[in-house]
Amino acid sequence: MVFAYSIAKAVNEEWVDRRYATIALRGWDGLKTKIRDDGQIEDVCVGTGTSADLVFYYNRPARLNDDHGIGAALLAGVEAMKLQEKLKNK
Repeated sequence: MVFAYSIAKAVNEEWVDRRYATIALRGWDGLKTKIRDDGQIEDVCVGTGTSADLVFYYNRPARLNDDHGIGAALLAGVEAMKLQEKLKNK
């Protein structure tokens, strides 16, 4: 989520070249597969502590509509919509 948002924002603000737009929009397309018809977001990893064990991070639970993903999904969606509009008008 954060990568799709960040890249779309960077293209929209012209901080990076427009050629990165396709990367942002592909990220958004992938993210959309996790948003249900009722707006709930699937498979968001919960917050985590720290560990020296890599398996600890692989086994983090992912939940429906966890607070750690809602804001990022909204930000990504807004920037993707702006980017799509920008590309359509040029």
